[in-house]
Amino acid sequence: MRQIVGSSERGDTIIEVLIAFAIFASVVVGSILVMNQGVAAAQRSLEITQVRYQIDGQAELLRAINKSYTDRFQRGKPMSGDDLWLQLKDSAHAVSQAQDIKVINGVCDATRPQNAFFVAVDAGSGAIKLGSNSNVVMSSDPSGTLPPYSQIDMASTTSKAYGIWVQSVPSDTNEAVPFVDFHIKACWSAPGSNAPVTIGTIVRLYEPK
Repeated sequence: MRQIVGSSERGDTIIEVLIAFAIFASVVVGSILVMNQGVAAAQRSLEITQVRYQIDGQAELLRAINKSYTDRFQRGKPMSGDDLWLQLKDSAHAVSQAQDIKVINGVCDATRPQNAFFVAVDAGSGAIKLGSNSNVVMSSDPSGTLPPYSQIDMASTTSKAYGIWVQSVPSDTNEAVPFVDFHIKACWSAPGSNAPVTIGTIVRLYEPK
């Protein structure tokens, strides 16, 4: 006698398929979000490093200006009004107090700080020069035509600083050894962050007596 065994196997229902697909989609979306966050963090870290290089570059150029002035002062060379160190202390570049970095509505303030400037190197002659206040660009540009992070463009005919600036604060005249504090600051919108990134440092350089 032959026994007939009924099959109890059945296929997955539509509900089970939908649940499995939903779980799979959640895992995929979660993985993509984690990957995007990692990429944004890496990009933000790279930008911070690049901007620190820019700030260090400004500090070194300011030290070079100070050293040139000190060397000529010690040799008794006459100083003229166009001397870069003297310009750094004139009414067009110096302020009595440096301005804090301002963030308005989650973006860097587009208003240039008073007497903000930067230091550049002439592409042709290699001479150090001061970038004018009008060439300090503070506003963000959603169209993407401006650099993505704070930097100084010295390659073009007219050097420009994007989201990075310097303010000069000379010491009181009654100081035994006069000095100038240079506040170098940067502000830009970084990927994966709701608030802009801000970096700043102060470089104090003394005058010869």
